[in-house]
Amino acid sequence: MLSKKRITYGELFTQGVIDQMLYVQQTDVLNQKIYDLRLRRTKLINEDEDEKCIERMRELRKVINDTDYLTSMDEKIYDSIVDTVFVEQDGTLIFRLKCELEFPIKRW
Repeated sequence: MLSKKRITYGELFTQGVIDQMLYVQQTDVLNQKIYDLRLRRTKLINEDEDEKCIERMRELRKVINDTDYLTSMDEKIYDSIVDTVFVEQDGTLIFRLKCELEFPIKRW
């Protein structure tokens, strides 16, 4: 809707219906509103992502707390915690957990 108003002001300006000063004033106001709304949207998206991350951390904590001490590899637990593992050029292993935390294990 704001973009349409901005286009309308552009058309009115090119047709000579409004002068440059009014055009600049009005489009500046609209541009600021658009900027503010985009900023607000980004903030809401980030808050949602933060909430999802917190929930994944809670799930991870539950898996860890519900697991007894292990003396051997448990693939089911591993799969419920670890998303991916990759190796850096220097040999460092990076464990990316499902909660999006990363743990580097340096090569000895």
